[in-house]
This record gives sequence, C-alpha cells and structure tokens, in this order.
Amino acid sequence: MGDTKGTFFVKIKANSGFTNADYLAKAAELAKKYGDGTLERTTRQSVENQGVPGTNEDKLMTEIYASGLATIGMGYCTEGLVGQVRQDIDEEKCNGCGRCAELCRVDAISIVLGKSVIDRDKCISCGWCIRGCPHEAVIETEHGYSTWLGDSDTRRPADGIL
Repeated sequence: MGDTKGTFFVKIKANSGFTNADYLAKAAELAKKYGDGTLERTTRQSVENQGVPGTNEDKLMTEIYASGLATIGMGYCTEGLVGQVRQDIDEEKCNGCGRCAELCRVDAISIVLGKSVIDRDKCISCGWCIRGCPHEAVIETEHGYSTWLGDSDTRRPADGIL
C-alpha cells in the first residue's frame, strides 16, 4: 500500500467478492487517476482505492457511480486515527429526499415531516451523509479524529478484556 497519511480510501463494492476483468480494469484506472495507484482487497472482498487526496474524493465518487460501480464506504487515513465530523441539517435546503438516510450505515437518520433528522445516540460521525447529500443540506459543524482499536469497521466502542 502507498503512503496514505492525510488521504482517503474508497471501497468499491463487489458482488459477494466476484469481479470480472472489466471491473478490475476500471478499479485500476480509477486508482491511477484519483488515488496513489494502489488497490487493496478487503477481508469482505471489496476493493479499496488507496491514497485519494480530499480534492479528488468527490470526482472519484461521481465516476464510480457513472461507470456502473458502487461504493460501500470510505475513510480517512492518518497514523491510526479516523476522521470524524459532526453534522447538522440545514432545514431550508433539506427537501427530505432521503439520500442521507440511504447512506447511513447505522440507521441514524430518518425522514420526519419531510426533513432529515439525525439520532445523535446512533450517529457515528462518519460524514457519509454530508458527502452524499445532493442538496448540500447536511452540513459539517465540527471536524476531528477518533482512535479505533481493532477492526475499523467495528463502528461502536466495546470494552476490551486484558
């Protein structure tokens, strides 16, 4: 894997781990065009495009979907820390389309009376709703980092046993 300090990784979804030559060729093309040129196979059989600068993130996501592929996640890579954002809903911009709720992996967003509502007890501050809102109605109010030990997909803290 290339140097990932301060960059993002984007997971490109594979159907139960099955891929074909066209899929792999497109993933490789995107890795060269938007990332550091490296791909990593995940334990859940998707492909991660590594070393994506923040300035390329939206362009990469757009091209992934335009080419018929899909993403299942992304993250921020830096010295064992994970980027976190606190978000809020701009009710004037929100039209209740539900895209943010579709992207939320922990079902922390629901549509109530035609507007998005964030359940702070469920939200893990990943920022997918911010990146995915087509109306820019989900806004970043704070940015920071958290440290996750173990698998970065655990999503919730758990007590360890020594």
